[in-house]
Amino acid sequence: MTVPPSPALEPCLNPPGAPTSRGVGLAHALPSSVRVVGPGEIDHVAIDDAEAIVIEACEGPNQASDACCRIRQRAGGETVPVVVVLSPQHGAARADALRAGADAVVDGADAAVATATIEALAARSRRERRAGHEVVRLRRDLDALVYAVSHDLRAPLRAIDGFSSALAETLGPSLEGKPADYMQRVRAAARKLAEMIDGLLDLSRVSRVAFAPAPTNVSAQIQAAAATVGRAYPTRPVVTAPTGVEAVVDPGLTQKLFERVLDNSCKFVAAGAVPTIDIDVHDTADGPEYVVQDHGLGFDPAYAGKLFRPFQRLHPAAEFSGIGIGLAIVHQIVERHGGRVAIDGRPGHGTTLRFTLTPPAACPGESTR
Repeated sequence: MTVPPSPALEPCLNPPGAPTSRGVGLAHALPSSVRVVGPGEIDHVAIDDAEAIVIEACEGPNQASDACCRIRQRAGGETVPVVVVLSPQHGAARADALRAGADAVVDGADAAVATATIEALAARSRRERRAGHEVVRLRRDLDALVYAVSHDLRAPLRAIDGFSSALAETLGPSLEGKPADYMQRVRAAARKLAEMIDGLLDLSRVSRVAFAPAPTNVSAQIQAAAATVGRAYPTRPVVTAPTGVEAVVDPGLTQKLFERVLDNSCKFVAAGAVPTIDIDVHDTADGPEYVVQDHGLGFDPAYAGKLFRPFQRLHPAAEFSGIGIGLAIVHQIVERHGGRVAIDGRPGHGTTLRFTLTPPAACPGESTR
């Protein structure tokens, strides 16, 4: 519903002889979901369900920017479009209004252009809100699926493994040949499925956990990740990385990222070889780029696009452990930081992973709750 101007504001909103939006009937030409208000009504206008806020500023060049700032403060994290209507004599305030957060500044004397601009922004706002509601619904569905996977699917899986183990013990020495082989395959498949469920849950947690960026000592995280990963392998990796690297990132997510990256590099090396990993950081237009280069087995670059998908493997499962979820998690963490990630390699010449972690302020649509 459009908030009507208070009687006390009418003289200000419609000074004699000044061409304003009230004079061309903007409030009557727009849907009720677009709030048309004067500067003195900012603190009372309903924002939550507004598709756009139109501010009729006519009290001087500073009025528009002040009103925009107050609307943005009230809106908080809401992305409601703000349009400022200026009369020709206040056209110099256009730049100030845009700097203060206005999405558009229109000329109150041109009703057709002003109405078209406002309606276009309101339509965009409707689309964004529908998309936001769809994201909420999808996340709710994902939560339900994760609950089902973590609880409902585990029970029959445990039953398969448990009863097959009991059957093997019951049959004892009489279980041999092909029946014994079949039983081993059943139990191995059950264990692998349990690992895949755990991997899917890890991947879903990365996308669902609250994003909490903070100033972080990235160098210390790399050192901690190297120590953690090194304990899982008979030969401790040799990791070289720059010191003093600081960044504003989600420390919980980036710690997991570096652990997954280093684990991947340690895993795919020739038997008996010492994993050697070089990490460097370069400044780019998108922020710092992290380059992780190992001297392991490498891979055919034709299949690089597959490696960021869950459960994709290029090396035999019988020779190398894992289920192919690590780089999918890395990809998800980089995306949550608004960054980009790419991988390259050659058989026998190692792998190079590059990624950026964009500062949170530059991440579009990312919640930092």
